[in-house]
Amino acid sequence: MFTSGNTSPCHHSLHLFVKTDESQQAGIVQKLSDQALKKFLPGIKSVTFSVSDERRYSALRQAIEIEVNDGVVTNLEAKGDGVQSLVALGLRRHLLEENREKLTYIFAVEEPEAHLHADAIHELKKVLNELSDVDQLVITTHSGILEHNLI
Repeated sequence: MFTSGNTSPCHHSLHLFVKTDESQQAGIVQKLSDQALKKFLPGIKSVTFSVSDERRYSALRQAIEIEVNDGVVTNLEAKGDGVQSLVALGLRRHLLEENREKLTYIFAVEEPEAHLHADAIHELKKVLNELSDVDQLVITTHSGILEHNLI
């Protein structure tokens, strides 16, 4: 059943389609092409659905919501710049590790300590040291805490 007053059956179907994984989507498209549409339009030879990587990325950026639970569940956009920067760095680090393929990356980070309290700067320092074990880091900072013993 449709819950939104302005949601059309087509929109609802597309929403359900998008929620399935790519292999299921391929099967749905094949069935759509071979069964449903050919019954209504016998001249159709095939139907192809595709989304470019650029459009998929753009749609994901617009649709994704990140919530951070630090005792209070809050949308990342409502958190401070320091928390937002740390989440971005953490996500980037995770994605690079998942797709490492024996590559070395270069991180350029401008004032990563900005908007962070001293304890968070110490934690950031640990993360940056771990990153520097495998990757190249270029960092600008005004923080004596971050600068001290950073390799």
